[in-house]
Amino acid sequence: MCGIIGIVARGQVNQAIYDGLTVLQQVRADFGGAVLILTAREDDMDQVAGLEMGADDYVKKPVEPRVLLARIRALLRRFAGVPDAAAHDPSPQRPREITFNALSIDRTAHRVNLANRNVKLTTSEFELLWLLASNAGTVLDRDTIFRVLKGFDYDGSDRSVDVAVSRLRKKLGDDPACPKRIKTIWSKGYLFVRDAW
Repeated sequence: MCGIIGIVARGQVNQAIYDGLTVLQQVRADFGGAVLILTAREDDMDQVAGLEMGADDYVKKPVEPRVLLARIRALLRRFAGVPDAAAHDPSPQRPREITFNALSIDRTAHRVNLANRNVKLTTSEFELLWLLASNAGTVLDRDTIFRVLKGFDYDGSDRSVDVAVSRLRKKLGDDPACPKRIKTIWSKGYLFVRDAW
């Protein structure tokens, strides 16, 4: 899905005040495309909450129009498949389905199955999982993850990848205190463990 939805942090529609996170929650139930939150809110917890609830990018105002446009274009490229998350896979024949014990990831159908149970992921979560899994056994640093998935370099402060990994671990039943499937390699990046259950 190539569409993109922008959500402001707070707006008024028909005399009712709608919080952006409430709108995001309602939109995410049926929309798998890109969601960008543009807000004047400064609190880091708002950013964490927005990303936890499924936003793909979170931009604080004021923002330079060119920067905002570049971020929107990066989201559109990402959701249109350019660059494809599998582009980091060095093999000439890129697989469309990967299986690790009880976990199978089908790129064509955008489906994840764990122990015969369908795991519902947002598009950004799926793309991150596919990138990590298609590079199983290799540590991917944040710079690489950002370049492949978001189309721009890691700025050193954006925590969206960390939040997405946290959500993935939860949905895949990976213990956040001692993860076995997606490991954090401190000061290096993330490692998808090939033989984890």
